[in-house]
Amino acid sequence: MLRERLSKKFTQTFRLLPRYIPVVFILFAALVTFYGFLNLRTLVVHAQGSSQALTAEELKSRVDDLKWTLGLIVTAGGLFAIAQGAAAWFSSQTFNRQAEDMLNRISGILKDVELRFPVFSDYEKLRNEAYKELEQSLLGASVSNRPEGYDWREDLYEAMELPKRQKLLSVERFIGIEFLRRPDDDLSYTQNLQRLAYFYISKFKFENAQKLGYLGDLERADYYLNLAYERSSNPFYLNDLGLLNLEWYANLYSSRKELFLEKAEEFFKRSYGYNPKQQRAYYNLGVLESRRNKLQVAISYTEKAAQQDIWEETAIEARTGDIYYNLASFYARLAVSHGPITAHSNFVRECLGALQRPAQIGLVKKHVVDDDFDKESGDFYPLLKSEEPSIVAELKALRPRLSQNRNAQSKPADKTKLDVLIDAVKNLFT
Repeated sequence: MLRERLSKKFTQTFRLLPRYIPVVFILFAALVTFYGFLNLRTLVVHAQGSSQALTAEELKSRVDDLKWTLGLIVTAGGLFAIAQGAAAWFSSQTFNRQAEDMLNRISGILKDVELRFPVFSDYEKLRNEAYKELEQSLLGASVSNRPEGYDWREDLYEAMELPKRQKLLSVERFIGIEFLRRPDDDLSYTQNLQRLAYFYISKFKFENAQKLGYLGDLERADYYLNLAYERSSNPFYLNDLGLLNLEWYANLYSSRKELFLEKAEEFFKRSYGYNPKQQRAYYNLGVLESRRNKLQVAISYTEKAAQQDIWEETAIEARTGDIYYNLASFYARLAVSHGPITAHSNFVRECLGALQRPAQIGLVKKHVVDDDFDKESGDFYPLLKSEEPSIVAELKALRPRLSQNRNAQSKPADKTKLDVLIDAVKNLFT
């Protein structure tokens, strides 16, 4: 007990030492300096002859006193620096001990909480694992191998292994991410909100194909995207919100289609208003206007997208290919509507010229190309049936190149339609 008191007293003394050292040395230096000025004044007075002259021995003694005074001042300055350094060292040691004690106490509290409430400790571990697995799955599903440039038509949900997606759903059902307290500058929080939105949209897409889609998944995605935007004011989340209205709400609520298209248009325009150097907002506006069958306006927006160098914040080669592919599609539709389809048509020439760029990149989805070339509703189908030899030959030459570098993002080969349906039913009721 006595030892602890002495240690505490010693610590308190050294904690106060840095406060008093400057005062002590300043007072000491001031007194020595004052003493030196008195000696100097005496020498000046005698030098002016206003008093009896000093003998040689007295003069030498006075000069020695001045030297000694100056030496004391210099020595005091050196000692002051040393003392300050020593005091700082002792203070740092005291701080380190206090910090270590505090960390030990916090560690003890954490261990106690884990022992008392193991469910929360396990939840935090599973949540981190689930979010990390979602991030990796998102990168794997994206042709750009990065979060930016992810296409919502990619099969993210289906590509995730069943245990991983069920782990994520379990974590979400226990405590939603919106209830987790995070610092305002925590970028991972808003990124996870966006990834979860992609996950729920992909989940709806997968289950909707089996006639089992749950509208609440889309609304959950909408909610998370709004949270992400409110938290970060990142203009690119507006693109996601606009796309949600354009691709899903406008199609699901056909009676209010135009209302949702107007809402999507507002989101896209707000996005490029914040950042006019991006491709994505202009590209999406081009798609939107094509849905309204305003092809000239759609071409104008898509050409504007082609003039930019970055998708949102970086260049995404696959998305650049999509921009030019859409441009070719719009010109093909104009060529059909303005007919006849000939090799001399300006619209046909623009179409074939725009199609060269995605053919160089080779990352257009194969099923998109197949639909446009083989189905009667496809954009390039009428050009292939035009019986214009040069047009048909060039389209056939370009077709295999459009998807030549595309990594397969398809369903596992060993899954039958029945397996897919069973998975969908499991996910609906779990």
